[in-house]
Amino acid sequence: VDVAYNRKEAKDHGEGGKLVGAPVKDKTVLIVDDVITAGTAIRESMSLLSKEGAQVVAVSIALDRQEKANDTTTQSAIQVVMQDFGIQVCS
Repeated sequence: VDVAYNRKEAKDHGEGGKLVGAPVKDKTVLIVDDVITAGTAIRESMSLLSKEGAQVVAVSIALDRQEKANDTTTQSAIQVVMQDFGIQVCS
């Protein structure tokens, strides 16, 4: 299994960029995250991976805080991510 992870800030030395590890272009990707609150980190990952040419097929979360996605909805963060991106989110 190939692995890549995102940096908080892009580097201009070493591997450079925001992603470190295996190339993701034209790859099927599973996002693994430790916790979901509002879904912000997943949205950032989806954007980054899309720009790199990856196809995200699902998200695996270790801990779901079961919070609403935002103040304007009754849906959980997981429900909104699944709806917005059309992918399965497992926790």
